Amino acid sequence: MTRRTMSRGERRLRSRRSVAGFTLLEMLVALLAGAMTIATVYSLGAGSTRAFQEQNRINQTQAAVRSAMEQVRRDFSRAGFGATPDSGASASTGDRGANPAGCSVSQSFRLRALEVNNGAYTSTLALNGQNAVQADGVILTGNYATGDHYLVSDISAGTTITLQQTRQSFRRSFGSPLVAQRFADAFRVGRWVYLVAETGRRIARQISSVNGATGTITVTPSISVGCFGYGRGARISPISRVEYFAVAPAAGNGFAWLLPNGTAAERTARGMNQTVLGRRELQFVNANTVVANSERVVLEYLAHFDVALTLDTGVTPTPVLVETLTGDGGASALALAPARARAARVTLSGRSAGVDANFPWTGTRVSQRASLNSYLPRLPSGMSAAQAVGVAPAAHVRTAEELILLENIANRGLR
Repeated sequence: MTRRTMSRGERRLRSRRSVAGFTLLEMLVALLAGAMTIATVYSLGAGSTRAFQEQNRINQTQAAVRSAMEQVRRDFSRAGFGATPDSGASASTGDRGANPAGCSVSQSFRLRALEVNNGAYTSTLALNGQNAVQADGVILTGNYATGDHYLVSDISAGTTITLQQTRQSFRRSFGSPLVAQRFADAFRVGRWVYLVAETGRRIARQISSVNGATGTITVTPSISVGCFGYGRGARISPISRVEYFAVAPAAGNGFAWLLPNGTAAERTARGMNQTVLGRRELQFVNANTVVANSERVVLEYLAHFDVALTLDTGVTPTPVLVETLTGDGGASALALAPARARAARVTLSGRSAGVDANFPWTGTRVSQRASLNSYLPRLPSGMSAAQAVGVAPAAHVRTAEELILLENIANRGLR
């Protein structure tokens, strides 16, 4: 059998076919398939990125609420520490211990460990009516400067109080040798001191000056020997008034640095306007005057801050504990009898910054005790609150609730 040899023309044709490319139709199909694949991958990636970013914002909100609640719990549990649940409106009605007649507890000022101003700052919350939220104001009085009580060495001329620097509590707080600045920061001018004598007599005085180098303070008005003796061995504590309040950051106030970039209209459009839960120190006699540079941020993007009280309404010696979860949360009853407070149920909610277009507003809650899942920071143009339910994009909300025992009030509760 003979083998046929290809001619030159045949070899040239086969060579062309072996190196030939795709046809135009094949190229178009391949490009279309590639474009669809890329678009699908990009869409999935973009969606995953958005979901990750939103979940990250939710996680940040949850962590912030937990941290803020821990701060609130610590401060509430210290209400009345080193002081009194209620000094009374006058010398004859206050916590005077064994004081003889004429020994007033305070200088024309009523010391109360806990005060709740129901809904005092609700107006700072965006669309508070539609979201059924509120922001209470709370004032706490006690030793918030240190963790100890201290002993008095001597009261000179009724106004100069010298502390015993050899006691372990003093050294633990102010160092050994004495750190002057640390002592001056704790017994700051304008704060008060609360003294309890070995005999049980109790008085409160305002700090007018402090000498950190010698560990002495000067108070006003003077303490008479007949009222309190010479003071040696008396227990003394620095007393502060701490307020929890809500405020919207604005140009010119202490929280202006929290304002996001852009104009007010742009911040509103993005749902970035917010309310901050803050903490600050107040003066005593000038009750609404804020101590300079004492403002601190507790929680950004506050959505809800509600305090409900458990009060002892019983008659000695049988206690009757009543928790008020409706109305003003027991605020008015507390004002009448501050020493009857036994616990505070605090509900604290924070929302994520901005809105999630894929998360619609669930609408007004039935009550302030109902679950708060979404928050509407703004109403879209031309849309009512009723129309916004299930349509308008909302912010995610995370809530913490804790029942805080008021041990310093309960242990000294008066009836």
